[in-house]
Amino acid sequence: MPLVPMEKFMVWDDQIGYPKVFRIGLEFAGIVDKQRMLDAFRLTVSRHAMLCAHFEGPTHRPVWSIPAHVQFELRETDRGYEHSPFETQLDLRHGPGVRVWFAQFDSRCEFVLEFHHAAIDGIGSRAFVRDWFWIYKQLGDAPWSAPKLTTLEPERLLTRSQFKRIDKGPDVRSTTAWEKIVHAWHFHGQGPNPLANIDRNWDPQLVDEEELKQRPASSYDRAHYYRRTLSKDQTATILEQAQSSSMTLNEWMVGTLAYAIAEWNRRHTDQEKDQRIRIMTPTSMRGSRESRLPAANRLGFGFISTSNQKCRTQQEAIKSTLEQTRAIRNYQLGLDFVELFSAASRASWLTRKILANTGCMATAVLTNLGDSTNRLAGTFGDRAKELRFGNLTLIGTYGVPPLRPGTHLGMGICIINDQLMVAAATHLCANSFSEFYDLTSSEFK
Repeated sequence: MPLVPMEKFMVWDDQIGYPKVFRIGLEFAGIVDKQRMLDAFRLTVSRHAMLCAHFEGPTHRPVWSIPAHVQFELRETDRGYEHSPFETQLDLRHGPGVRVWFAQFDSRCEFVLEFHHAAIDGIGSRAFVRDWFWIYKQLGDAPWSAPKLTTLEPERLLTRSQFKRIDKGPDVRSTTAWEKIVHAWHFHGQGPNPLANIDRNWDPQLVDEEELKQRPASSYDRAHYYRRTLSKDQTATILEQAQSSSMTLNEWMVGTLAYAIAEWNRRHTDQEKDQRIRIMTPTSMRGSRESRLPAANRLGFGFISTSNQKCRTQQEAIKSTLEQTRAIRNYQLGLDFVELFSAASRASWLTRKILANTGCMATAVLTNLGDSTNRLAGTFGDRAKELRFGNLTLIGTYGVPPLRPGTHLGMGICIINDQLMVAAATHLCANSFSEFYDLTSSEFK
């Protein structure tokens, strides 16, 4: 199959040190059955053609191809979510778009998956994980019977680049031609500033001794990875703050992140200097009837712009971003990005040149994986009980988007068992990220 426009974006913008790869971490209580886990993985990837495919053909015009035999990288290590055991960047010209490592720590285990964004998006990865551990569970319950799974329809992959506006209520509409021009001007003519005072070179003196031992001598990925889990009380406080102001968690987090960036900038640059802030939010372009679509990339991007001066307090920051965050949903601006890039991609040489020379496209990226307990309850348990995957109990989920040059922070949020989990891919070292994280959590500590 030829690549569709957003797949081309993920390939053309894939740069050394800035892979278009997103990382998902799963933390379980229990001891994994390794052979059953491997068997379940093999059965799962056979359901998702895009994860078995790699590129063939010229660099400027590759096509997807599925070989007769696919070799996946799946390693057992003593490293968790923060530290990849792989020495090289995930390359779709030499293998499939997913690789995994797992580690067993006494009575706790972790699985970490790296997906290439050209092959799959966040919702597709969630479907993949759900299938994987549902098969793992069934192989334990009835090892001699075929696992029962939702029937997928691979032929739908042929129309994966076709989108339509989804009518979700009276406030939902498409943008006018004039609005598209205004948005394009704000995007191209008023670009953002990168996060201030970044640790451009990794300094061993700025990290703790344990991280120094774990980090590879040379890393293919310039990002550092971190995670935090909030208590149930802290999570409840955040949700109450959002609900009391008639906001979703996502709307509250966008404003809070903008405030943290502005406050960070004020601490590390000239106090009088105003800086433009742009937060990119990945948005799903999937319709309600796409549950039978195998893993694929059905993603768009929305952008929220503000500045230091508009974010003097958390309340001011939320006020300056709320209308824009809602516009992404109501006007389906993620689809605008897809349509504009689809038109631009027809001049492939020019678009690739622009991407290669584009500086800061966003100050930060924020992705919301939602409440995984609710989403998985129908398969692995109910809301009042633990989510059990056979002999394993899910206790944590973490995910972060990829970074690009000039974008020094990507954050992902997820709720498991009434606890908010925050993960980050960033160019900040451990001490600096701890300071930044404290800014985002100052309202609910």
